Amino acid sequence: MGRALWLGHPFFIGIGVVAFTLMITCFHITTRSTRETPRKRAPSKVECPILGKPSPPVGLPEQYEVNGHRCRPKYNIGFLKTHRCGSSSIQNILFRFAARHEIFLVLPASGEYISTEPFRVEDVCLVPSYRIGYNMLNLHTRWNHAEVRRILPKDTVYFSVLRDPVGQFLSMFRYLEMDRFVTIEAFASGEIPEQRLSGFFGRNQMLWDFGLSAEELTDERRIRQKIIEIERDFDLLLIADRMDESLVLLRELLCWPPLYMVSMRLNSLMASSELPAGQDTRTRLATWLKGDYMLYNHFYQRFEERVQRFGVNNMRKEVKKLQDETMDWVNMFSL
Repeated sequence: MGRALWLGHPFFIGIGVVAFTLMITCFHITTRSTRETPRKRAPSKVECPILGKPSPPVGLPEQYEVNGHRCRPKYNIGFLKTHRCGSSSIQNILFRFAARHEIFLVLPASGEYISTEPFRVEDVCLVPSYRIGYNMLNLHTRWNHAEVRRILPKDTVYFSVLRDPVGQFLSMFRYLEMDRFVTIEAFASGEIPEQRLSGFFGRNQMLWDFGLSAEELTDERRIRQKIIEIERDFDLLLIADRMDESLVLLRELLCWPPLYMVSMRLNSLMASSELPAGQDTRTRLATWLKGDYMLYNHFYQRFEERVQRFGVNNMRKEVKKLQDETMDWVNMFSL
């Protein structure tokens, strides 16, 4: 009975009507009705019940063989779902794993966002499944590692995904349909607004998702400190621009069989999802997004080092296996 609770959660039933607003010369933006406005936290004090301890997963072998060695599969997972970084594809992989092995998920009271403010236990503790306990968090939230650790097991594996900041911003600009009201060239040519759309979307979005405040997003000292914190707290930062290699490294980290990593690339990360922009516009945006580039460039280098340790030739073979497995599934569902 308890394991079925999350399946009936409103996240899997639908997302309500949401409005996003941004003042650029006093214009108003309304997005598609399928998107949800992230909620601000209620000011009232919440008394949380005792956190439960979930039972072991169902049907999960004690060991798998991954890249020639045997390992124990990981199922306690903390995934920060960053915006417009291919994170829906990763989330889909995790949801499938959770459904297959009856893993307990952290869920908000409604919708897919927990809060526009950094995560805290009180945001989710009144959901009925809190009394059962959790194995996995994989929703949009603003990260607060100390609070997340309070609800996930001690052996939890933490990871997230980054994307080239200009590409991410252009994708977000198109996704929010801002180009219906202003061209990206006009948006980037003058003084770019600092106001966050719906108090959530805007400049240095990845740093914002990782928990920095609006005041800290241009503070290079604080950004460097945040990078050190992320390096300490996270086991892996995937790179959306190298998604196949990322999935291979993620599979190795989680010790999962190849089939589990097949992804149909929801909310496609392909170049077609980006709003076309000229080089001058890209350069101006890159300067404006300096904070996110500090984050991205640091972990891109860490990612490359990890690929080198994995072995370039070995990576090439594993990527080919993953692509073949994915095409097999695409062809199966295309029949």
